[in-house]
Amino acid sequence: MSEGFSPRLANASGVAKDFRFIEAGMPGTTLRTWYYLLKDMDPNADRYRAIVLSIPSYREVSPDDPSLDDRELDADMLAPILDTTDFIELANTFPSPDKRHVIWSRVATWALNYQMDFQDFLLHPRKRLRAVRWRNSVGSTMGDDYEGHPESMVGLAFDAGTHSLTYPARLSEIERSAVSQRFLTPYTYPPEPLDAYTSEWLEKIFARYEHSSTQIVIARVPTSPLPGVFNEADKPMAHFIDKIGHHPNVILIPEDTFLNLESPTYFFDTNHLDAVGREHFTSQMVDALAAALTSGHPQNRSVHTQSSDRAQSSDRATDVVHSNQPMQ
Repeated sequence: MSEGFSPRLANASGVAKDFRFIEAGMPGTTLRTWYYLLKDMDPNADRYRAIVLSIPSYREVSPDDPSLDDRELDADMLAPILDTTDFIELANTFPSPDKRHVIWSRVATWALNYQMDFQDFLLHPRKRLRAVRWRNSVGSTMGDDYEGHPESMVGLAFDAGTHSLTYPARLSEIERSAVSQRFLTPYTYPPEPLDAYTSEWLEKIFARYEHSSTQIVIARVPTSPLPGVFNEADKPMAHFIDKIGHHPNVILIPEDTFLNLESPTYFFDTNHLDAVGREHFTSQMVDALAAALTSGHPQNRSVHTQSSDRAQSSDRATDVVHSNQPMQ
C-alpha cells in the first residue's frame, strides 16, 4: 500500500482537519505479520482511532503463494521485535514440523545477532547515533514526499477471443514476459487455504481489539490493471466476509469502492498503482474512511497508515492506522 496511498495528499485534503493520516505499508507482509506487528505497535490496543487493513479480494480466489502459513519470511521480518514468548508462539503457527523447527532454532541465535549489532555500535557509535537522530527527526513522515511511479500501463489490453495480450510500447521483452506470466498463465491453486488463512488471522486481529474503542476497517484495494482476465466477480464471496458481521467494531468498505481504478491508466506494473492511480486512490480512500468513521461518531479523528517504520506514539483521539495490502 506504500505505492497506492499518499499521506501527504490525504493530509492536504478537505478532511485533514478531522483526520491525520500516516502511511505504514511494509512490502511483502501478510496478515500473520500484521497481527504481531500490531501487538508491538499497539501493545494495549488503544493507540489508534482505527486500523485499516487492505485485502486483495473479498472473493474465493487462487493465492499467489499456496503456502502462506509456512512462509519463513514472516519470522525473518518479525525477529527484531518479538520477545521469546511471542516468537515461540509464532513458530507454533507454522503447520510444517520442519518449518517449526527452523523457526524455533532462531531463538538460540538471537544472542549472537545482538552481539554483532552491539559490536557494530561500539565500532561506529557516531554513525549509529546520527542514524538514530535522523530517524527520530523524520518519524512516520519519512515517505510523505514520495509521489509514485510516473509511468503507466496504457496500451495493455487482453483479447479474450484469442487469449492474447497487447503490451505497452515502453515494456522490454523481459517485462512483457512477466506480464504474460501474470495474465495468460494465472495461478490455479485452490482458494480454500487462502480463505481459511485470511479468516484465522483476521479473527486474531479482531479478538485483540474486541474490547477496544479502536475500529478495524477492511478495504478491498485495486489489484490489477486487467480485472476482466480473472473474472473475479463470478467467484463466490470468501467465508471470512460472513464473519465480519459478528464484530461491531469492524467496518467493511464496499467491494466496488475502488474497482474504477483497475485500469492500465492507473497502474505502472501488473500489481501496483502509478502516480495518477495513487492520487485517485488516496482521494477515494479518504472519502470512504471519513464516511465510515464519522458516521455516528461526531468527535474529530485522524487516520494513521502503517509504514515500514513502526508507528510513533500520537494523540489517541486522532489516530487511525492504515496497513499495506497483505499478500495473497
